[in-house]
Amino acid sequence: MRSHIDTFGVCSTSQAYIKANPKRANFRTAQDVFRYNLKIIKKTYLTKYNSIIFVSEHSLTFKNKNNMNGKNNIAIGFLTMGLFMAYGFLLIYLRDFAPGKEEWVNSYSYGKHFESRLAHVHGNLFAFLNILIGYLLIHYKDKLQNVKTISWLALTGLLMPIGILTEVYFGLPPALVLIGAIAMTASVIWLGIAFLRMKSTN
Repeated sequence: MRSHIDTFGVCSTSQAYIKANPKRANFRTAQDVFRYNLKIIKKTYLTKYNSIIFVSEHSLTFKNKNNMNGKNNIAIGFLTMGLFMAYGFLLIYLRDFAPGKEEWVNSYSYGKHFESRLAHVHGNLFAFLNILIGYLLIHYKDKLQNVKTISWLALTGLLMPIGILTEVYFGLPPALVLIGAIAMTASVIWLGIAFLRMKSTN
């Protein structure tokens, strides 16, 4: 029988294990002790492995969320451009086919006609800017600072053409126009500064 020398004196290996840990009192042989230790080892490493998986999945999810900055600008930019392009067909109808088109044509440079064309032009322009800004934010997301802020400012800028339409058709005050104009201007300037501060890598 194998012996073990420790603080309990000279005794068999199985007895030494039992004395060192009272929880092993039910173990009859050294094989039982070995199975118990093996179970502990498996449990420990499985816990560590699950922790690693959790951290990896959490990091991947966080990274994917960062990748979303700019995606919404592109998607909403295309949708907005499509809507204002469709609005252009309405303007064509009012100019060429609608009853009283002469009056509409004569008011080309003032009134609702001018405001409508202004909304049409700025709607497509700001939509294109969102598409461009979104692409740049996705492509240079690891090098630029304040990506999320720039993205939201660009989206907020779309309130300007929408605000013009609310003025024309609902007579609302130009609050949305001012908010959208300031937000888009800030977004473009901020992005320019971010590119100037971007560290180039060879």
